[in-house]
Amino acid sequence: MTILVILCALLAERFLPMSQKFELWYYVSPIYQRIKKSWGYTGWIVASLCFAFGLQELVGAVPFLADMLVAAMLLRLCLGSVSRRQSYKAFLNAAGREDIEACIILAEKMGCYHEAYCQNKFGQHLIWVNFRYYAAVIFWFVCLGIFGAITYALLRMTVPAYQESCNLSRENRVLMILDWLPSRIYSLGFLFVGEFTKGAQQWITNVLLPHRTPYQFLGNIALASGILPESHESVCVIPSQMVALAKRTMTFFLTFVALLSLFGVVQ
Repeated sequence: MTILVILCALLAERFLPMSQKFELWYYVSPIYQRIKKSWGYTGWIVASLCFAFGLQELVGAVPFLADMLVAAMLLRLCLGSVSRRQSYKAFLNAAGREDIEACIILAEKMGCYHEAYCQNKFGQHLIWVNFRYYAAVIFWFVCLGIFGAITYALLRMTVPAYQESCNLSRENRVLMILDWLPSRIYSLGFLFVGEFTKGAQQWITNVLLPHRTPYQFLGNIALASGILPESHESVCVIPSQMVALAKRTMTFFLTFVALLSLFGVVQ
């Protein structure tokens, strides 16, 4: 059932109209503001766990097949980001016009802050966005069911745009803990769908380094594993290649989850 729920949620995310009403934060943002104001971030963590547990129980209480539809609907709310998808499409249009200034503005809207536009940095950031809004959610869903996906999505909404910094906020530190294991596992997919030798060298070198954040780790492995042209004139070549790498990796892991389901490792 796990792989069917994931596929249904991804198909809904792909084909339903892009609307913030299909995002979890749209419904819980007012509650988050009130809880954080009254009890702080710790209160929000407790509320997130309770809310996710309640939804997990709800899914388990509905009849067979209906539970799969409810789970797919809830998982859909955790996947994707309308604002980032819209910004990326606008970025591709700006890149087609060779409008560097517009590319910088749109890259910043997606949380990539640099003094000058850099294809490598932005490409790495797109890998991170794909991981945060798709791969990590699916990882926790496979491991812990709806409880894991909802909890991750609720805590993710407290950190809207990741910024590399030595002085990480408490919210960022919590997300880094949740991202550590899935980022290491997900990055293995880059090796199998990209340049295995170069990627494996980077993976082995960086996998256990305590100072290497999930953001840095994924970006470095993706750039090493990506099959990139030696020369390029367009400002969107590397970002496009990174997005393609992320899509191939997601397909690889969905196949892996399907095999786990086939052999009874996951439901």
